[in-house]
Amino acid sequence: MKKSSSIDTALSYNNTGAVYYYMNDYKKALEYYNKALLIQEKILGIEHLDTATSYNNIGVAYSKMNNYEKSLEFHSKSLSIKEKILDLETLDTARSYNNIGVVYRCMNNYEKSLEYFRKALSIKEKILGVDHPDTALSYGSIGITLKKQGDYNKALEFFNKSLSIRKKILGDNHLDTVRTQNQINEIKKIILEMP
Repeated sequence: MKKSSSIDTALSYNNTGAVYYYMNDYKKALEYYNKALLIQEKILGIEHLDTATSYNNIGVAYSKMNNYEKSLEFHSKSLSIKEKILDLETLDTARSYNNIGVVYRCMNNYEKSLEYFRKALSIKEKILGVDHPDTALSYGSIGITLKKQGDYNKALEFFNKSLSIRKKILGDNHLDTVRTQNQINEIKKIILEMP
């Protein structure tokens, strides 16, 4: 089999996995993501960006299945490749930091979660600026984690940054803006009810 046709097959497996993923059939998605990964590792090697993408996809699927240890394992493999091949401050690397932050938050390891969310935020602020929806997303991710930690005042600070960007770019009635405002209202209520 030719190299290009094998890579095309890997892409087809990956795309099929994505379809199953969006159908919430994560077990089937994993099956196809793993088929793509086997081809990529064999042809492209374990330190190729396409291989990193497959590791990432597998990590996301495991996370959806609440298998956070496996998710972290694959996200870490993906990040390791990106850190070797890419500049450390790329949006692709920021996405990996964000994904790892999400997994740590699901594992209730809020300190590690914040560490990775802050790395992602730092990159986004440098590359995209402070008035970008992706930057707002990072502010929100940090806000959610701080809220889960019980650090409500700091969480409010980050949600307010996120809200300011979302209102400016998306408008007052956008779903993301409304969700962020709801988070702020919920935290303010918690603070008011505290002894």
